[in-house]
Amino acid sequence: MGFEAGTFSASERKDPINIKGDFPHKTAATRAGLGWVSRNCLLITRKHGPWIRQGTVFTDLPLDCETPLKKSYCGTCKQCVEACPAGAIVGNHRSLLNPLLMFFRFMVCLSDEPNYFSTRWNTNVPNIPSFNCSIILPL
Repeated sequence: MGFEAGTFSASERKDPINIKGDFPHKTAATRAGLGWVSRNCLLITRKHGPWIRQGTVFTDLPLDCETPLKKSYCGTCKQCVEACPAGAIVGNHRSLLNPLLMFFRFMVCLSDEPNYFSTRWNTNVPNIPSFNCSIILPL
């Protein structure tokens, strides 16, 4: 048909300390109307909640999009904040105008003491978050 396309993984990190990649996948998803970014900085969809795998396809094919979502639909819910054993989720609503650390402290999440998985399943796997903030979210 003459259209070009290429993929770009959302899990690829160019700056793991500041959690930055080459492309803002969550921002693109909100602008395409796919979901909103929650207090724990996950993309939330109405159908699947946070349980999605995200990636981006760049194409010159004309596509229709949903209405962009410009706000969080978390409202006053703070279940993810309360469920985080490390206290990594600050609890503010996400804003592209403010740094990520005002909403979510990624390194605190990874340094949960004692390590959730290590103590629960008696393993020596370091720096794995508890995922409580994802598990608690309603669909």
